[in-house]
Amino acid sequence: MRYAVIADVHGNLLALDTILADAARQRVDQYLFAGDYCISHPQPNDCLNRIRGIRNSIVIRGNDDQHLERLIGQDPANWTDGQMQATYWCHRDITPENREWLFSLPHTAAFTDAGVTVRMAHKCTHFFEGLTDDIWSSIYVAGRYAHTPLTPALLQKDVQNLLDSDPDFQTRFDALPDGVYLFAHTHVQWSYASKDGKKWLVNCGSCGVPLDGIVGSIPYAILEIMPDGRVFVELRRVPLDIEQPIGLLASSDLARHAPVWRRLIEEEMQTGLEKVSFFIHFAESYAQRIGDARRPFAVETWEAAYQAWKAEGL
Repeated sequence: MRYAVIADVHGNLLALDTILADAARQRVDQYLFAGDYCISHPQPNDCLNRIRGIRNSIVIRGNDDQHLERLIGQDPANWTDGQMQATYWCHRDITPENREWLFSLPHTAAFTDAGVTVRMAHKCTHFFEGLTDDIWSSIYVAGRYAHTPLTPALLQKDVQNLLDSDPDFQTRFDALPDGVYLFAHTHVQWSYASKDGKKWLVNCGSCGVPLDGIVGSIPYAILEIMPDGRVFVELRRVPLDIEQPIGLLASSDLARHAPVWRRLIEEEMQTGLEKVSFFIHFAESYAQRIGDARRPFAVETWEAAYQAWKAEGL
């Protein structure tokens, strides 16, 4: 069986359709979706419709999907802060039927093919007891490769070398049962296999907002399990003109309701590197400097912090 592994769509329908078209050309048998379908780009409801329409699929939820679920029962009249503007807009854009479906999704999934167990979770920390930080986070990549032109081959080589030489990781990896472990969340595409090929870690990357320093293409993975139990993983990247989703975002209703968020996502798309987490940390420092203890950040503080962020060349 051949599986397309797709995650972190984040409302980017153009990217999702591009990946689905490529997966169809690769003659995949089934689609595995590893979470985070909404928030960031302006077509979350359309993305959910598209995914729901794929019958031969397994779909789990992600952490941003849980952010939306936390809004259940809240009074929208109280949604007046700046920090959560994109989440509020997304919640309003998604139909009640799609919200109900999204919130009904499991957090994990597992199945067996040709004797190989495949496990899915949105975060790799689910598989490693005691691991609190994701392996190869977008923050780590942004720091390590801030001034280094990246290629998929260079990134994968570095992943291989550094994990090979990390004794703590090796101890944790050895403790895992054989099988394939699929996850996402960091928006950084990579894979790692045991020497006997019986154990695989696969981060398919982010379809909608790649943050692995590689611009001009969007990632997903193809997992192939042979009848004799051999496993093959292909980390695929499909060309995409990033100006197209950026243009759709700029002209969208989401951009009008969440202008700072729109700018941050544009910057991430243009650079392929993490911006949101760094800005939120900056906004926290800014709010403390001006004596604003409100959280989530007020509109005025959120927008002023972004202006200060840009003024400092960040």
